[in-house]
Amino acid sequence: MKCTLFGSYPDAEDYAQKIVSFAMTEGKFRKIQLNKFTDREISYYILDEDNCSLKKPEYGGLYSLYLFKDNKPEFCLYVGSSSSNIGYRIYRFVKELLNKSRDDENHPGAKKARNAGIKITDDIRVMYFSWEDLPNPPEKCIYDPTRLDESVARLLKSKFNKRKS
Repeated sequence: MKCTLFGSYPDAEDYAQKIVSFAMTEGKFRKIQLNKFTDREISYYILDEDNCSLKKPEYGGLYSLYLFKDNKPEFCLYVGSSSSNIGYRIYRFVKELLNKSRDDENHPGAKKARNAGIKITDDIRVMYFSWEDLPNPPEKCIYDPTRLDESVARLLKSKFNKRKS
């Protein structure tokens, strides 16, 4: 824990651990399935455990993408956050996996995944939470919400969040 002049406060890693524990008990993995892929349009579904399409999350929060093998998580691909629209961030990941990003668009994590041979046809699943659904940080917790995904990514050993690969 970090210690300041005001006392001892949990840091971002402590809060990230609380989030990971919460996610592993409360979260659900949702399958990502490509719907439409043309030169002009890319769309995807998020499917529940019965393969029914869910509404894409149009709110801010934290999300993690996993590669599954034999219906079990093999490893975490990427952890990200959005202040306003998780669904759009997932779309950007899908678009980069398909190598269809414009020159002015960039998703380094998805590009690293694509270069490592990950394909949209692989069993990729997402778990996401709105900021409001996450457990409250400890009182007086010192952390940067814009970098919380990096702390969670380290704990989940995310393969493609690293600055260099």
